[in-house]
Amino acid sequence: MAKRRVHECWIGAACEYCGLRWERGTVGKLLRFDMADDAIVCARGFGCARRRPEHERVMVKRGIERRQYLLEGHWYSETQLADLAELSRQCVGKRLEAGWTVADALLPVYDRGHLSRSSDYKRLCSLALRRAGGAPAKVNPTVVRGRPRKYGESITALAQRFGKAPATIYKRILSHGYDAAIRRLLAETQTANDAQEVAA
Repeated sequence: MAKRRVHECWIGAACEYCGLRWERGTVGKLLRFDMADDAIVCARGFGCARRRPEHERVMVKRGIERRQYLLEGHWYSETQLADLAELSRQCVGKRLEAGWTVADALLPVYDRGHLSRSSDYKRLCSLALRRAGGAPAKVNPTVVRGRPRKYGESITALAQRFGKAPATIYKRILSHGYDAAIRRLLAETQTANDAQEVAA
C-alpha cells in the first residue's frame, strides 16, 4: 500500500464560507481549521481569505514607490501596520506578501505547534473535516451529541470482533472503504472457521 501523504486527509474538504475545495495534486494546503468559528475555512492568503486588489495601492513619494494597505478606511504603510500591531516589520511584510488580508496580517503571533498538538484541537478539527467532506487523519468515530458517528462500529470494537490489531483494521478501511473492508474481514473469518472445522 502506498504511503499516505501528510495532507491527504484534507482532500475533498471544502471551505464552509466560499466552497473552495482542495483537490489531489494541489501544492500546499489551501484550507485550515479555525478554532474560533469551529469550521474548515480557506487558509490565509487563499480563496475568500485572500486580500482584495483594491485594498492595496502604490504611491510615488519623491520618486520612490511605496506600497500602502487599506485598513478601516485609512491607508497605512507596512511599517505603520507593524507599529499598530506591535509586531516586527518582517512578520507583517511576509504575511502581506503571502496575500493575507490586512486584518489577518495584524493578528498576534502564537505557538501553532502547541495548539495543534492539543487533543481538544485535534478532536474539533477531525469533526469539522467530516462536516466539510474530508476524511480526518485518524479515523476515530467519536460520538458527538446530535451528530451521527462516521462508522457503524468503532475501530476498537471491530478489532475485538475479528481478532485483529486496530492498526490493521484502520489500514484496511483506508485502503478499501468501510463496507468493503468489513466484507473482506467477514470472508476471511468464515474461511478460517471452515478450515478449523475441516481440521477437527
